[in-house]
Amino acid sequence: MGERDATSLVKFFDGEVLIRSPSGQYVDNFAGFELDAGRPVPPMPAGAIGRVYIPGEKHSVTDGVHASPRRLPWAPGDLILSNVPLLLQNQAARIAGQPGGPTPLNALRLSALDALFDERATQPNVPNPIREYIDERDK
Repeated sequence: MGERDATSLVKFFDGEVLIRSPSGQYVDNFAGFELDAGRPVPPMPAGAIGRVYIPGEKHSVTDGVHASPRRLPWAPGDLILSNVPLLLQNQAARIAGQPGGPTPLNALRLSALDALFDERATQPNVPNPIREYIDERDK
């Protein structure tokens, strides 16, 4: 199975967001996602411009040239996928200009998870081809 036929997919690339689940499909830019989710797109490692997550199958980040595999499962991606109906509801309300702001994603606090993933992404013993490519390029 690839990205095109994945039932569930989270894709952040170059400022755009595509989230597909059995509950529906959400498409917007990073700013719209932040308004609808009540928080920004989960952080990516330095130099990365995209992330693809297909539960149980694929999790990678890219610098636009090289893709680097990441750990499965990816808790922020699973949380986002479980909240697609809420994202769609908030997006529709935002587009319609309804007051009240977005309903935040469920109570799980992603900031602690974000910090954990950032810490793992910067550990020297974890191979990171994107970081190696960028470091070599910038010498």
